[in-house]
Amino acid sequence: MRLTWLADVLRAAGLTVVEHDGWQSRGKDLDRVDAVVCHHTASGPRTSDAANVRVLTDGRPDLPGPLSQLGLRRTGVVDLIAAGRCNHNGYGTWGNQSVGIEAYNDGVGEPWPAAQV
Repeated sequence: MRLTWLADVLRAAGLTVVEHDGWQSRGKDLDRVDAVVCHHTASGPRTSDAANVRVLTDGRPDLPGPLSQLGLRRTGVVDLIAAGRCNHNGYGTWGNQSVGIEAYNDGVGEPWPAAQV
C-alpha cells in the first residue's frame, strides 16, 4: 500500500504542502497503517529546510532513507517525503507500519513554534 492520498488530505486540512520529486514511489509498500509516529529531527534552527529534507529522503550513515513520510517545518509547511514504509523507527518492524512525522526541531530546548504544535 502507498499513501498517495497524503497530499490531498493535508491540503484539505488547510496545510501548505511541498511534494518532493519521487515521494509517491519512495519507501517499501506498507502492509497497513497502525499508528502515527511523531519524532523530531534533532536539527537546530540554523539547519535549512532543504538539509532536513535531504536527511529524511536519503537517510544517515547509520540508517538508510526514507526516514519519514512527512517533514514538518518550523513554519508549519509539510514536506512530502515518501508514500511507502519508512525507517522512522530504525530497522525494526515495530512502528514502521505507521505514518511518520519528523518535526524540524532540536528536541532539547528549542521552543516549539505554534505552527508545528
